[in-house]
Formats: sequence, structure tokens, C-alpha cells
Amino acid sequence: MIIIDVSGLSDERALHRVLRRELGFPDFYGNNWAAFWDAITGLVRIPGHLRFLVEFEGAREH
Repeated sequence: MIIIDVSGLSDERALHRVLRRELGFPDFYGNNWAAFWDAITGLVRIPGHLRFLVEFEGAREH
């Protein structure tokens, strides 16, 4: 399982940088949703379980 922390990301560009790093996308990854689809459907092996962690500003634990 891969756990990707997307807390605190400010924009889509930052999200794509994290996805590229954590999922092992190639250097030529285009940092857009079309490139993301290409990567997950043929360029890299995606694990059986993928979890995204998100913390929202002002969120509190229960």
C-alpha cells in the first residue's frame, strides 16, 4: 500500500508533483490529468491499495 499525504498542497501543480514522486512516474510526466491517466494505465504499476491523507485547516480530532 502507498499512502500519499496531500495535506497542505496549494494547487493542482503541487498535487501532480507529489503524485509523480510517490507513484514513480517517469521524468517526462506531463503534470496534467491526461498524463496521469497515461501513467496509471501503462507506464507504472499501481499498487492494489492507495490511500490519500488529507488534513483540513481547522479540523479537530475526535
